[in-house]
Amino acid sequence: MRKYSVLSLLLLLALLTQISMAQGENVVRAIWNQDVFVVINISDGGVDLSELSFEGANGAILAENWVMAVDPNTTESYSLTNVRPGSCLIAYRSGSTPTPPTTVTCTRTIGEFEVTNLDDVIWTVDRGTFTPVLAGAEGTSCDTVNRTACDVQANPQDTNVITEDDQPEEVVIKAIWNDDIFVLINSSGFGVDLSELSLESVNTDGAITPDLWVLQVDEETTLSYDLDNVRPGSCLIAYLGETGAETEMPELPENVDCTRTIAIFTAENPEDQVWVLESGGFTPVVDGVEGEVCEYGTTTDCDITVPNAEIVDPNATEEPEATDSGAPVRVLWTDDILVVINISDEGVDLSGLSLEATNGGGVIDADNWVLEVDAETTLSYSLTDVRPGSCLVAYLGAEGAGTVQPELPEGVECTRVIGRFTAANLADLVWSVESAGFTPVVEGVENEACDIVNSSRCDVNLP
Repeated sequence: MRKYSVLSLLLLLALLTQISMAQGENVVRAIWNQDVFVVINISDGGVDLSELSFEGANGAILAENWVMAVDPNTTESYSLTNVRPGSCLIAYRSGSTPTPPTTVTCTRTIGEFEVTNLDDVIWTVDRGTFTPVLAGAEGTSCDTVNRTACDVQANPQDTNVITEDDQPEEVVIKAIWNDDIFVLINSSGFGVDLSELSLESVNTDGAITPDLWVLQVDEETTLSYDLDNVRPGSCLIAYLGETGAETEMPELPENVDCTRTIAIFTAENPEDQVWVLESGGFTPVVDGVEGEVCEYGTTTDCDITVPNAEIVDPNATEEPEATDSGAPVRVLWTDDILVVINISDEGVDLSGLSLEATNGGGVIDADNWVLEVDAETTLSYSLTDVRPGSCLVAYLGAEGAGTVQPELPEGVECTRVIGRFTAANLADLVWSVESAGFTPVVEGVENEACDIVNSSRCDVNLP
């Protein structure tokens, strides 16, 4: 009986260890059956597998063994340095089918290894164990006799921001077409600037100039896309039709998979179909400089050299200098929390203050604040007399559900929190990117709109 109890405890400890690792960061899972070995990223972020190998008694699966697949969105090979969540690598016995076990759901297969050397089939029962090795350091061995899965620590993806020194001044995108449709796809790994790119017919006066593209709206930001920063995998699409007449877009060429369509041109004039036989091909022109002619008839795709997009470091948001605006109230925010604080030396009346999203999607009214109780007076605080240093805080959560308040923005010191608003509706997060900013309105009088993209604070004047 004691032997059974000890064994049970050991198995439970092993299980808890696996669960703990699976809940951590930068973890991949190896899963196998007799024929196939799968490595899947089960963490929430990208991981770097370029220094991860799996070693058996005589054979091994090394990082260089993986034959990387091509990303259809960029037409570039996937990379082991940035393996996205749900992505898989599959090793399989020569002659078998690289089908993952039924317990595995891969969002994409980024690489394969057809094992022709039997010693490299390290995951079968007769091997007993194999050992993950990360950057030369051995991890805990994986049992192939009693288990069919094993969690393995990986390196985090390289999060270094691309700088101007890392990115070439010019990059190559691809034009792909058939008789019905023409696609420009950013097949590079960088943002590109297409704001000065024209495509001019060789034989006719037809052309596709930057002003002809009808920019589409980004559903996440509710703002139009820009030609001066076209992200990898993004497409511009042209076809014959009547502008604004809801012409049905033809099917994309078979070898094109766009992550997003950022602009459309429905050519009313057949001459502007620069990709058809009559055009004789077309010439890419960037800011007045002609590139190499893309010929029609001998091919259905062409590489075009364009300038890169301006590098913007998302982690280096430039804040305005902290000058005293004279306004008595300041609003500050992070992704998680918004704070309204009285920065003046006197009490202020915020009973007529509302914060209204620029896109009209949400608002925080004065009556949304749930006022706290003053411990000294045992009475609720009042918005009509908000004392210096007092704060109102808003964050996402279910009202009355005991949601834990996120940390205040760095540098914010509230003498007291007098009211809270736990927004149950995402639309009421007026300081999110989707809100497109917000406008403080006091007693019906609008202040200047607050920009949430380039700043993390905004001052409010009171009448």
